[in-house]
Amino acid sequence: MPNVTLGPFPAARRFTGLDARVAEPITHNPAERRSWISRSIALLMVLAIAVILLVPNSLFADTTKTLTANTVFYPQGSGTAVQFKAGTVVTLNPQNQVISGTLAQNTVLYPQGSGTAVQFIAGGPVNFNIHGQVTSGVLAQNTVLYPQGSGTAVQFKGGQVVNFNIHGNVIYAFLAQNTVLYPQGSGTAVQFMAGSGITFNEHGQVISGYLAQNTALYPQSGGGAVQFKAGTKVTFNEKGLAR
Repeated sequence: MPNVTLGPFPAARRFTGLDARVAEPITHNPAERRSWISRSIALLMVLAIAVILLVPNSLFADTTKTLTANTVFYPQGSGTAVQFKAGTVVTLNPQNQVISGTLAQNTVLYPQGSGTAVQFIAGGPVNFNIHGQVTSGVLAQNTVLYPQGSGTAVQFKGGQVVNFNIHGNVIYAFLAQNTVLYPQGSGTAVQFMAGSGITFNEHGQVISGYLAQNTALYPQSGGGAVQFKAGTKVTFNEKGLAR
């Protein structure tokens, strides 16, 4: 049998994971490397946009839920739990915290921008800002509060809605008793009726309210003073003229 010489054999090729040409497709040409990087970034951006578009909008949206039993939730942005009433609807943010709901029991909460707590009534609707403070609710009892922009406290009626500005002062509420206040733009005080709704401007002056007695006022239509009857809702312009 003839002698056969085998070899030399080529050196065995080593693989360490992916072929180097795949792992690093561009190794010498800087322009090609920059082009490859740009294409990779563009692809990643397309993939990120696709993921965002495919995620259900419900994950980022507020939702509503009808409660089958009295249920404890946290108002949005608050660390204090509150019980909400069975059979009513709560509006929840994506973190399952309450934006608005109906209280299951009388509850002491803070108006937005205020350091003074107020008791709100069971069965009354309540709305929270992003810090868990009340923007509007229903007072559980007659409560003394400050109209916005005013240094004079006023007693407001329990069982009625109250709206607060960002400083915790009253924009709108119901008077607990006949109360003398200044219409906006006027230097003449007017008595407004107990149990009626009243709206204040940013200086604590009355934009609209109900007269507690027959009152002579200057009308927006011009001319001399006109007698407005008790119980009439009156709206004042910036000059203090009534309609």
